Amino acid sequence: MKLAAGALLLALAAQAPAWACGPYRVGQVPYPGLYEPGPEGAASGLEVDWLQAVAQRSGCQLESVRSSVQGLWKSMADGDIDIATASTRTAEREALADFMVLARARPGLLMHATDGAAVASLEAFMARTEWRVGLVRGARYAPDVMVWLEALRKAGRLSESADTLALFRAFEAGRMQAVLAYPMEMAAKGAAWRQAHVLRDWFPQSGAEGGWALSRRRVSESDRLRLRQAMTALIQDGTLQRLADKHLGAEWSRSYVVSAPVSP
Repeated sequence: MKLAAGALLLALAAQAPAWACGPYRVGQVPYPGLYEPGPEGAASGLEVDWLQAVAQRSGCQLESVRSSVQGLWKSMADGDIDIATASTRTAEREALADFMVLARARPGLLMHATDGAAVASLEAFMARTEWRVGLVRGARYAPDVMVWLEALRKAGRLSESADTLALFRAFEAGRMQAVLAYPMEMAAKGAAWRQAHVLRDWFPQSGAEGGWALSRRRVSESDRLRLRQAMTALIQDGTLQRLADKHLGAEWSRSYVVSAPVSP
């Protein structure tokens, strides 16, 4: 009996994939079009398919771990996750991780069309002292946007939500008049919804780069190189663009994802 059990274990081990590196825990945050958890725990989105593509190309075992914007980088610093996805690159974060840039965008101020028609500039918006702005708690933006947000915070005009999906629910419920959003966050919305809302491009110098952040402490230098090479190949052969078109639509993805690897 013991011999039979031992033979079965050896057979199962032989069937298991021979991973080139890992396992690594990959933190993923709910976000429209990128990572959308389903009702029974399954998730869909660009980041879900991208993780599978990177694992297959690199041969690294990558395990998805659901996280939150405010908890993602604490988990990275504490060593509870090894890779953070859909993360904005900042100098503070680069002290902890190597970034593989996958997308570029700049935020705008999303409003209902009726409110957007009533204000023609950021100054006009600020003059509406009763109007509130919503954002995701723990999100990071360009320095000038962070200064503007701090001014709103001091004025008591800032509302924070746990993630982007919760933020949009609060916005639709009328808890704030505007939300700080990226253009691709409207990708999953229907045409009627987009016509009823407007995204004001009032931060033209505040573009950001984002992508996967690989912990320098948790992911070895050789494995970081392996993962970077895999992602570079997936960008160059069009896989990233194809997946982005699938989940975001070509109208949005073509101005969002990078078309060539970005130097670290």
